[in-house]
Amino acid sequence: MIDALFFVTFLSLAFVFILASIVSFWINRADFADSMWSLGFLLVAWICYLFSPFRSTYALIVSSIITLWSIRLFFHIFLRNRKKEEDFRYQEMKKGWKKYPFLHLLGKVFLLQALILYIVSLPIISIYSNPFSGNWGFAFFALPLWLFGFIFETVSDLQLYFFKKEQKNQGKLFTSGLFSYCRHPNYFGELLQWWAIWLLALAYPMGLITIISPILLSYLIIFVSGIAP
Repeated sequence: MIDALFFVTFLSLAFVFILASIVSFWINRADFADSMWSLGFLLVAWICYLFSPFRSTYALIVSSIITLWSIRLFFHIFLRNRKKEEDFRYQEMKKGWKKYPFLHLLGKVFLLQALILYIVSLPIISIYSNPFSGNWGFAFFALPLWLFGFIFETVSDLQLYFFKKEQKNQGKLFTSGLFSYCRHPNYFGELLQWWAIWLLALAYPMGLITIISPILLSYLIIFVSGIAP
């Protein structure tokens, strides 16, 4: 059953992201993948809940906070992108896709993202792969940490959104609010939340080895897709 849960989750992500790539190609917006990132975790959280025999209050709390994170991030990205051109990172990427652009979009954006998403989701899947031990110790530390990260990211995103909305601020660097304490408070809050989710997974036998999840996400945000570009 444990192996089946990992397999079902992987297949569900692959199927949904293939469909998403078709939509993305049709509307000519590769940055549609950004919205799918948050929705992908929502899918994982509730696929696990529906197919796992090990549902518990602990596991339900994890699915609930993933849902809260996912919905907030989805609407943040949607509101940010709806009146803008396609993200410059994708525009640069697409310049090299002269032949078979859909296959490039499918493989280099959507299926790659689905694979990364699956790896980052491993703490969630591991929580649903075993019965709950009754150990709430990790939750007493992890849940406040997650909530702090969630509030930190939400507030910083809102501060930056309203700053950039003002015409007089075009081309300026925002250095007030949370951005006066931290250069990238939104990414900081994001990483706090995923390290907290890994801490929640430590209440389960497979939890420790899923540390690859926050390590991978930290590397990507710091060096690849977030801060660096």
